[in-house]
Amino acid sequence: MAGIYRQIVFSFSLFLLVTGFCPRLQAIDSIASTRTVSHSRGFVVYSPDRATRNRLARTADEALAIWNKFIKCEIPSAAPIIIQDLTKKSLPRSAPPVTNSLFETDGGGMKIQVDIASPSALENGDFETALFRALAFHVIHKKNPPRAGNKTTAPPEWLVFGMAENFRRQENAAPEGVYSALISSKRPPNFDEFLHENPTRLDKVSLLLYRAKALALVKVLRKLPDSRNQLTDYLESQHGSKATFESLIPFFSSLQKDPTEIGKMWTLEIAQNSLPQQFLSLSVTETDKELSSLLAQATPNRSSISPEPPLAEALLASARGRGGAFLMQQAAGQLLNLEFRSHPFLRPIVKEYLGITTILAQKPKFKLGDKITGLEKVRSQMLEKMDLITDYLNWYEATQLKATSTPLLDSLSIQDIPKRTDPITLHLDSIEARGWK
Repeated sequence: MAGIYRQIVFSFSLFLLVTGFCPRLQAIDSIASTRTVSHSRGFVVYSPDRATRNRLARTADEALAIWNKFIKCEIPSAAPIIIQDLTKKSLPRSAPPVTNSLFETDGGGMKIQVDIASPSALENGDFETALFRALAFHVIHKKNPPRAGNKTTAPPEWLVFGMAENFRRQENAAPEGVYSALISSKRPPNFDEFLHENPTRLDKVSLLLYRAKALALVKVLRKLPDSRNQLTDYLESQHGSKATFESLIPFFSSLQKDPTEIGKMWTLEIAQNSLPQQFLSLSVTETDKELSSLLAQATPNRSSISPEPPLAEALLASARGRGGAFLMQQAAGQLLNLEFRSHPFLRPIVKEYLGITTILAQKPKFKLGDKITGLEKVRSQMLEKMDLITDYLNWYEATQLKATSTPLLDSLSIQDIPKRTDPITLHLDSIEARGWK
């Protein structure tokens, strides 16, 4: 009986142990299945979708490589930057698309976290901006980790947005025509005003211009002697203080003699970047094709309805629907890009659509149906005219006579004229033969 009793007790204890331990094993396996460590081991990505994890980890490593070309940054594998994909979770509608967080950990360390709340952050560049902000946080606080209750130092916005724009240009080269707009505008870019701008309060179009100006400043600083070490020292020194541009000047000896020189170099950088696009404008066909694509993106539900509603009706419905303000702001930014590269023949049409999307982003109920319908009619007529002009030029070129290989007079056979033998001709020939003229 004692042996049977011990066996029953052992079996029951083993049952309790297994049933209590299995949930922990399942929890550990669940966490491991939603986590990916980047190749550099500087980032840990959490997402229920494996493809998304790999994409975010790859993007983070590429951003780190770009950052290290400008500023030194070594992220220890023991304290990686955390990236969380929360797009599948139910969050308040007021939650920002992406956020950066900085925490104090046990042992006096720090944890930097990037939370993605909206899929739009992965498409419009907000995620890349948050990545570079996290890298700047790491450089500023790595020697002085944050303490609970103390205020953390935020990195300078011009550096964060400039680096993010540089990264975006590496992947998908944005049109440099933005610089042309800054130079040719009625109010040329002002360096002091730029430094005091708050990019978080700008609309889509203004933010596009801000990114271009921030990138120009980053490029200028990159050209200065020993810029990588100087920028690193500058960020490391900003712990516990507000990161301002004035505090950057002492780290660059070439700027200490005349601090206003950086503003001149910045304006010159914008002017130089505006030149190449004078020769890189799109053709009429390419402009119309890209314009149609942008309008299709602004009216995503139009293609799903059969037959397709008119563009005016679809555009107004999209602006008044859920997320309409975001769609119109995004379209306005893309149309601004297209305006700089568009063919001069269709540029007024693109400019009109830019004005329409800008108005609809602020006043979605504004009555613009007749204007859009008229604009589409004018656009169609202009394309028909352009087709006729192209056909005429093709006909003219095809009907031109091709040049012969030999001149016309050389091709004619003319008989040799017989030599004259009269006395006067013979006398003149004898005088010429003796060298007299």
